[in-house]
Amino acid sequence: MKQKLIRQHNAITKARYEMSALEKNILYMLLAQLREEDLPSKIYRIEITELQKITGRDVDHIQFSRTTKKLVGRLLHTHYDEDKELSLNILSSGEYKRNSGAIELELSQEIRMFLFALKNNFTQFGFAIALSLKSKYSKRIYEMICQYKDTGILRISITELKARLCLTDTKTKKDKYPKYGLLRAKVLDVAQKELDAKSDVTFTYEAVKTGKKYTHLTFTIRRKGTHPPKDPLVHVLNDKDTTEKESLTKKLIQKYKLSPWQAHRIVEEVSSEEIGKTTYTIQLEVINHKVHNIGGYTAKVFDKKYNLGLFQKR
Repeated sequence: MKQKLIRQHNAITKARYEMSALEKNILYMLLAQLREEDLPSKIYRIEITELQKITGRDVDHIQFSRTTKKLVGRLLHTHYDEDKELSLNILSSGEYKRNSGAIELELSQEIRMFLFALKNNFTQFGFAIALSLKSKYSKRIYEMICQYKDTGILRISITELKARLCLTDTKTKKDKYPKYGLLRAKVLDVAQKELDAKSDVTFTYEAVKTGKKYTHLTFTIRRKGTHPPKDPLVHVLNDKDTTEKESLTKKLIQKYKLSPWQAHRIVEEVSSEEIGKTTYTIQLEVINHKVHNIGGYTAKVFDKKYNLGLFQKR
């Protein structure tokens, strides 16, 4: 199991939710057990002794029980289709078995579409590595970094990063780390140090200012033993969808006049089917002479529909 790779839809990777490090570890243990043939009613069993053996960290029964209750009540918020936000529970039930030192968990029906039959638009990362990370922020950033480990570049606004990590209260707007220096020290540098020591991928990052305020982050990602890519387009993708992705990227650049990084971001974030549907509607507008700047129009349509940040300052 320690060599296992975990898969989850990018909608989960980019979602907004709060979880402790132990909650994440329990979730990782559950995800490592998933099989395509699993019935919706399947119960997944996780034992304290197994979790302790893999992580090398003690977990007492009271902590295990309380964490299970919290995990069952956790809500995940994600944008998965245009401007629609979906809020859902990851689990439908969780039962703590004190005598056997185990918990039994059942996935919610809503979360299954983001965990099973994933053909594209998913994030894959190491089970053992994810478990080994101590900081809850390191775990989340590891997942985000793995989503872009083939392209080598992740650009994200600080506002979006804080939203994903629940560092900003959606109701009160209170910011846990209002100053960039605190975010850097408590979240970014901690994750960078942990991933450098324990992960198969590492990263450096650069903060970008808009006016006098830091507003965006650019992460440069590399696999251990490799050099950072000079440009996302020249980095060779390693998965089985390489040919299709390269073809789509080339088409978006040549036919739809997008910049290389815009095209690559679309291909990584949007399924080939959705790209086809969207470019078809764009072509209809072009044929009807409603589009004068196809590059700008294409970027605007994809950005509005999928919230990709295509107009962020590079």
